[in-house]
Amino acid sequence: MVRISLKVWFFVSALLMALTFGNSQSGQKYFGRTLDNSIVGTSDIQDTSISDAKIKWLNPFRFWGNPTNSYGPQKPIYMGYGLGIASGGGVDSLKVTISIGGGGSGDVNQNGNSYGATMRVGTNDNNNFQIETNNTGRLELSSGATTGGNLTQSLVSTNTNAVNNDAFVINHTSTGTVTSGFGTGLRITAPSSTGVIRNQCLLTSSWFGATNGSETGYFKVNLLGSGTANDCFTVYGSNTGTITVGTGTGLSISKSNFTTAQSYTIGGSANQFNITSTAAGNQAIYLQTNNQGSGTSIWSGSHTATSPTAQTTLYINGTISATGAGTNSYKGIEINNTYSSSGGNTSTFRGLHINNAITLGAGTARGIDISNTVGDGIYQNSVNLINRFGGKTVFGSTNSPVVSLQVINGRFATAKGLNVASANVITLGTDGNSFQLTGTTSVHRITTTDWPTGSEITLLFASSITIQHNSTTPGGAPISLSGSVNYGAVNGSQLKLMYDGTAWHEQSRKHP
Repeated sequence: MVRISLKVWFFVSALLMALTFGNSQSGQKYFGRTLDNSIVGTSDIQDTSISDAKIKWLNPFRFWGNPTNSYGPQKPIYMGYGLGIASGGGVDSLKVTISIGGGGSGDVNQNGNSYGATMRVGTNDNNNFQIETNNTGRLELSSGATTGGNLTQSLVSTNTNAVNNDAFVINHTSTGTVTSGFGTGLRITAPSSTGVIRNQCLLTSSWFGATNGSETGYFKVNLLGSGTANDCFTVYGSNTGTITVGTGTGLSISKSNFTTAQSYTIGGSANQFNITSTAAGNQAIYLQTNNQGSGTSIWSGSHTATSPTAQTTLYINGTISATGAGTNSYKGIEINNTYSSSGGNTSTFRGLHINNAITLGAGTARGIDISNTVGDGIYQNSVNLINRFGGKTVFGSTNSPVVSLQVINGRFATAKGLNVASANVITLGTDGNSFQLTGTTSVHRITTTDWPTGSEITLLFASSITIQHNSTTPGGAPISLSGSVNYGAVNGSQLKLMYDGTAWHEQSRKHP
């Protein structure tokens, strides 16, 4: 039996108690020391003594590290929006998750500077794909079970009355020196009846002239026709301002010209076609032809009237209001042709040719019909012209035989006007050149209104009336009689007078 002294026994007991009930903190027991931040140093725990299995479990989606840009203790770092951990094959890796509107998700995994296959950004379910800036959706691509693909741009600006020229910008640059013809195009395609994708329309914009500082461009629309793209519409630059429709020079509209390579029809529909101009010049609407061959230069189409209504083939309705001082010449229609004949040419030149083909029933036909009530109907300015009338001619009335002058079949006749009552100063009517005087009052003078110099009249008498010679009674013009004496007319007498601009002179008389 081994005897242990009381002193030794107390030492062993104290040591066992220290091992069993030593100081503890945070649930960890340590031989004679407490794990405290202010006591445990970096040399107390070796790096080789720490492994992943010995580190306490952490809440998911967190990192441990130093989030500051300075020396400091480790802190938990929470996983940010769009970041996650992908586990597989015993290897955990960081992945980037793209979530739109809280919906589905997809991966963007670049793995360097290239992709092993086509990269896609979008949705895998029936949701639209939207691109936004400043928390506002700007561009959206529609989705659908079997359809979709509509692209909608939502443009927001502060403009209220202006166009945003930068809503959609296509910029094509070149590594070389740009010359005429350089530009950008927008191609529109669609499947044909067999499903083959074909070019349907091509919109191109290119330089007509690329000189810096004086550039001019043109815009083309090429539409597919018979399997090939044709130049159907072209708008040239600002220095020409020309629109060309069709290939070559099919139709060209510039700032001052409208030209075609072949016959061109404007209108042709049941709708009304108007040509108007507010130009102040005398050629507001101007038609000019250069017909080198036979035929008609300007031709107005035909019309068949199937109902008894008024019809007009060519209607000109101009309104001219002349005010203020000045003398001008206003014309409804002006024909200003230039004719010349030489080398034995015997052509006939006509300024206005009317050649109607008319079959009359009970109606009437008029080649020229003048209906204005004032002014001159036909005014001939040149005294050298000769007027030739091959047919029957009536002057002074639209009805025969009451006319002022009538030439029919070689017979010349003047019209008899209404009877005039005898008076000191008589006024003859404008309805003829022969007048019968009624009453017995002596006649001293005759008015000259509407009677030009050289006018001739014949006075017929049914009763005894005295005609005074060179009477000074006021009004009209005096009557100068043969023998310078008064004439006493009786029933059946006739007196023929001619006005010379001053007085009425006796030409002849008939006295029963």
